[in-house]
Amino acid sequence: MPVKVMELGKYLAGAPVRRFLAATFSVLLLALPASAVSQEISQSKELYFTVLHTNDIHSHIHRFPLLAGAVNEIGSNKAKSGEPVILTDGGDFISPTIYSWLNFLGFAPELDIMQQIGYDVITLGNHEFDPGHRGLAQILKNAGYPGEKNKTVVISTNTLPPENHPLAEPRLFEKTCLKKLDNGLTIGFLGVLGRSTLPPFIFKHGPIKFNDPHEAAREAVTQLRAQGADVIIAVNHASARDNIELAREVPGIDLILGGHDHERMEPLWVNHTIVLQTSAYLQHLCILELAFDCSSGKLRLRNKETGLPYHLELDKSITEDPLIAEMVAGYEQELNRGINALTGGKVKSMDEVVAYADFELYSAPFQETPMGNFATDALRIVAGQKLGERVDFALLPSGLCWKSLGPGKITFKELADITLTGTGSDMLPGHPVVSFYLTGEEVRRILEIFFLLPEFRGYAEYPQISGLRLAYDPQRAVLFNLPFKIIDVFGDSTPIPSLRSVINAERFTGEGRQTLNDDFVPLARGDQKLYRVATESYVLYHLPTLEKITHILPMLKIVPKDASGNPVPYLDHEGNISEEILVYDEEGSELKVWMALVEYAAAHPPGPEGIPQIPPYYREPANRISSRRTFPLLAWPGLILVGIAALIFGLRLRRRKIARGVWPGQ
Repeated sequence: MPVKVMELGKYLAGAPVRRFLAATFSVLLLALPASAVSQEISQSKELYFTVLHTNDIHSHIHRFPLLAGAVNEIGSNKAKSGEPVILTDGGDFISPTIYSWLNFLGFAPELDIMQQIGYDVITLGNHEFDPGHRGLAQILKNAGYPGEKNKTVVISTNTLPPENHPLAEPRLFEKTCLKKLDNGLTIGFLGVLGRSTLPPFIFKHGPIKFNDPHEAAREAVTQLRAQGADVIIAVNHASARDNIELAREVPGIDLILGGHDHERMEPLWVNHTIVLQTSAYLQHLCILELAFDCSSGKLRLRNKETGLPYHLELDKSITEDPLIAEMVAGYEQELNRGINALTGGKVKSMDEVVAYADFELYSAPFQETPMGNFATDALRIVAGQKLGERVDFALLPSGLCWKSLGPGKITFKELADITLTGTGSDMLPGHPVVSFYLTGEEVRRILEIFFLLPEFRGYAEYPQISGLRLAYDPQRAVLFNLPFKIIDVFGDSTPIPSLRSVINAERFTGEGRQTLNDDFVPLARGDQKLYRVATESYVLYHLPTLEKITHILPMLKIVPKDASGNPVPYLDHEGNISEEILVYDEEGSELKVWMALVEYAAAHPPGPEGIPQIPPYYREPANRISSRRTFPLLAWPGLILVGIAALIFGLRLRRRKIARGVWPGQ
């Protein structure tokens, strides 16, 4: 069982006697002149300090009161012994929940509350760019940067905005920073975006460039040591793998605190560097009790001595901070005002009930799901209504419809939280719906890509579809792997797709929700007819990466087109979605994905309570995607070779018989 904050005093009280001596020594140090303090520190053996760390908060601001309560209690206990406490965050503090909508409504709730809690250093993650590079600059300004709020430093060591860009304003964010602790210890901070978080995973960075994280970290370490840093802490938005590689290749970093993976890890020593991170969504607070040896300049961990966990669970056993709870309540009121305005008064608050389901529309990995069917049906049907013409197909990766709904009442917030939270060119909450034309052959190529990517990047890439049903063989997605990396998308290898994993595909010809009847016609391989496709704009941000792949694998080329088959631009010079492919509502505003989901849910007939009821069709998958095992493709060349060998053997045997005077048939 994790140790709760209310129990921390008991553990601290039971620490060794030297804690009392260290506390007494600290009080004496504070009474000495600065020069005497410096002299005593240089002669002391160890200096204690504690680092608290979070990562991947993703706008879960409703959990900040619990976090603040834990931080307050730990800080209070540590203050009794004069031990400094540092609080850091490893990035992705915004997106993808509905609370991040506030960032598009003129607020910066995450940073505002984190400043109030007392964070020392916060690093930028890839999701901080979801509002776009200019949107990120505005969020930092809304949070009071640059200015007096800089006591909570935002760092990003390898982010390079060009001159005259809003992000290039001095002190809006820093490359590195130094913190002088009350015990005289100087901490140097850097914070890089790891290799697995850089473009294409940052997709709305515009002209912003990013240095290689290892090169940037190496330079920062040299600079911080020259500025007098005793301890160097890297607060990175980088996976555990990235951070382990950084620790191996860049000496001089004492502690690496990460993020991005959403997984807790125990401290890992790599060379002379401690590496760890904690869970996402403020489920846990990472606690590191450290001792700095002034003679050797090395760190050691003290948690096992005191019994404190490395990851403290933030649950209801912790007393919430009332001030932070009040701040969160204020922001929720602002959010409800924004929702009321964005929906034209149709929805008054995020907790308003929109629909009802007496079952769960569930999401699950590597398969067709009821949630995916619901979301793609909503895009196809509502986009078609707004466009005034038929939309043939809607496609989404599973990562854009990854939450479940029901059973019971379904609120506006639950629907809005289904997809990632971003924005369009209007800078209002939500990724817009886009629509364009593709040939039937290109639709099949997209399906092949959707079945290829999960092999290397996880279930979030698995397809969810509407207007289609198909059968595929997962073993056929990859023909073979080249044992080296050509492009940084698939990892350390390069898969060669077979383009034969889809065994057959059929197009739905009926109206409305895709049914289970026979309203289907074949979507043949090589089909050059144009079909209208709808998807979330987020998908198109990854097309430039696909274009790089098509230089190597031209058979994967996909070109968005207009109704006449002419290529249409899908990104403008700023990296925003082009107006030509956006879908608009009746008022001429961008149709957001959340709007399509809410409108589709609310359009169903009311149930017994007068609330629109989701039909039982979405209780189970609808046989849109079925998996079949077929004869392996690579086995065919073997069979052909065996057949050729058998034929040659037969011909040779025939010749020998003829040579011996034994005629065939005798």
